Amino acid sequence: MSHTTNSKAPKTGITCDTAEESTCSSLTSPLNKTIQMNKAHERHDSTHKASKMRLALKDMLFHHDGDSRVSVEELHEREPSVVPKRGEAAKSATEEYVPSTETLDKIRSKKAFILDADGTLYVTTMNGGNRLLEGTKLFFEWATKNDKEILILTNSSKSTDVALQAKFKRLLGFELPLEHFITSAESTALFLSKQSPGAKCFVLGEEGLFYYLKKYGLHVLNPREGQQEDPSEAEYVVMGESRAYRYEDLALAINLVNTGSRFLATNTDVVDIDENGNLDPSTGSFTSIIEAATGISPYCCGKPSVLIMQFALEKLKSSKEDTVMIGDRMDTDILASTEANLDNVLVLSGVSEYSKLHRFPYKPRFILRSLNDLVKDVQ
Repeated sequence: MSHTTNSKAPKTGITCDTAEESTCSSLTSPLNKTIQMNKAHERHDSTHKASKMRLALKDMLFHHDGDSRVSVEELHEREPSVVPKRGEAAKSATEEYVPSTETLDKIRSKKAFILDADGTLYVTTMNGGNRLLEGTKLFFEWATKNDKEILILTNSSKSTDVALQAKFKRLLGFELPLEHFITSAESTALFLSKQSPGAKCFVLGEEGLFYYLKKYGLHVLNPREGQQEDPSEAEYVVMGESRAYRYEDLALAINLVNTGSRFLATNTDVVDIDENGNLDPSTGSFTSIIEAATGISPYCCGKPSVLIMQFALEKLKSSKEDTVMIGDRMDTDILASTEANLDNVLVLSGVSEYSKLHRFPYKPRFILRSLNDLVKDVQ
């Protein structure tokens, strides 16, 4: 396979040497070229998977308050209330699960709550609306009465804090303060503002992502945003979910990443699932297009990254010991909080199935059927 040199120097300042010399430069048939391309992709996929495994197995976990390191062995000692074993997995997914009084008391004793949104507080309906889940309104009333700190953390990058405030006012019937919200878009903007203040960004996403990038002083180069600068000067390609990606924007993003622009994603969720079980392609489905074309994976700033958990704790001004994460997804909510060494609660009101929990290499600390379990018997 022959090597070509990009006309634009990489902006990261990092160079990579190939580990082996190409032996196929003389192969010119379409079949041989296809074989060599497939082998290259296999090597990339293998390296990418190995990197993800190393990150998942790292024994140095994030700590908000700077205390001593926690080993993987110590983390595994934090047993959840109940996780079905392989032999129990054949039981009906609708089998009644009742959390213990001890479990409920431990969760209630926390001072701060990080709450996932969709699948935890509400579900998305087939017409694109939202239906509040049982116990959600009562939970907020209980939390207010007992001086609990609350932060709603959504992996969606579509909405601004003002839009989320209006949405929850419609659902709950009362208004939550703006500081009660954090999104993957805000996490991405916070990360960039700390790493590269004022950086030039080419952005693929919706209103919320543009809003937070500008709020934290980043320079958006998209021509459709009224900027006159050349998008080819972008230091970062930043991608969030959207229903309006344009082919021209995807092609430009591919070429920017290929010639040195650094690649960020608000999240890597491949699909969302609506109330009827239909798949809705999300950010990860589209970042994979850029990754397939360039061989470069995005750095994720939302769940399951520990980064967004750090920003959430900072926003709450809470320690990890006093905080619990509540969510419905094992691969985002529970994974992110586990790696951040936060206690967590899996609610079965969203996408996760009780009978399939044994398949994951990590466990939730607690399990509830829904938020209603936590507050229905509390005065």
